[in-house]
Amino acid sequence: MLSVKKIEKARPQEKRYRLWDVNGLFLLVYPNGTKVFKYKYTFAGKSKEIRLGAFPGLSLKEARESHRNYLSIRKNGVDPRVLIDKSSSSDLLLKNNVDKYITFISQQNIGWKEQARVIRKDVVEVLGDIPIDKVTKADIVHLRDVVSKRGVAIANRTIAYCRGFFNFLVKEGMLETNPVTNVNKAGKEFPKTRSLSYDEIKLLYTEVKAIPRVAPETKNILMVILLTGQRPGEVTQMQGSQLDGNWWTIPANVTKNKIGDHRVYITEYVRSFILHVDDGYCFSPWEDKSTHMDLKAAAKMLRRRFSPGVRYRLSLDPFTPHDLRRTFTTRVIEMGFDEYFVGKVLNHKSRTITGTVYNQYKYDREIQEILTAWSDKIEDLFSDH
Repeated sequence: MLSVKKIEKARPQEKRYRLWDVNGLFLLVYPNGTKVFKYKYTFAGKSKEIRLGAFPGLSLKEARESHRNYLSIRKNGVDPRVLIDKSSSSDLLLKNNVDKYITFISQQNIGWKEQARVIRKDVVEVLGDIPIDKVTKADIVHLRDVVSKRGVAIANRTIAYCRGFFNFLVKEGMLETNPVTNVNKAGKEFPKTRSLSYDEIKLLYTEVKAIPRVAPETKNILMVILLTGQRPGEVTQMQGSQLDGNWWTIPANVTKNKIGDHRVYITEYVRSFILHVDDGYCFSPWEDKSTHMDLKAAAKMLRRRFSPGVRYRLSLDPFTPHDLRRTFTTRVIEMGFDEYFVGKVLNHKSRTITGTVYNQYKYDREIQEILTAWSDKIEDLFSDH
């Protein structure tokens, strides 16, 4: 029989499991820590389940009260599901509305695959069986608290992705209000500060180059991020058709800020790391270059190479591909270049009306000067290796 203490002590396991109360009432404990009250019964020879709510948003006392109501209906020879509002049809369950949203963001956002992964993995597992118009702020807070056990940052990202999902449903006319509105963050995130020293940059070049059985495209993505300061996803999606002489034009729909095409100067040294410059994706490891590499391929490779006990483990302190963009920024400003012009290389969005509307100067000269000087410096650094 369930008790509050027993529920609170229930720990997630590799597979979900049940803790039974009485007369078909049980608590289902998921691998991610979610705990959901359900009622299992048989009607007309068929086994059925009704979701009552998630603990602690729904207390044990409230779950038992709801359970008693369903038992009463069942004893009168009626399927308890008749109490479920018509709006709870399968078409309105949250899990059955996710694909439509993912299709939408796949056409709008460079980072849509990560959003899709989080929504399908975390949001659907916790809230998937709830009709979209029945999701409450308490449900969202419960989701946030479950995910926050893995870290504040991922919990905050999950809530942000949830907010986008429900905003989409509101704009589509499927909901009146967004239940994520005014939900607090899981906590404060501290800015990442990792940037590589010149000694570490040399180690990066020699150690990554020596790793066997890793696609050269994956290794070279890291080098191009470091040499150009562009975002990992933008580099991974580089196409031969975007290269014109010494200039790489990143289309607006690939850039993070979406405000327009972004031009990046490509030196001959940078070009030496771009293995495929014809039609198709430059960093595709397949013979058919019509598909780009996984946007997280470089990050996954680095995570593995920093794992304890792995062969060819990197000797540097752990870093991510995005840290190479921070390294570029830090070292170039250290060389004496103005932070404003470095921001233009990075394609940071202007925060003023002058910068976003009136100033149409593209800063090609300044971008070329910065990227040429940095490329020369790194080439000299690597010349002895």
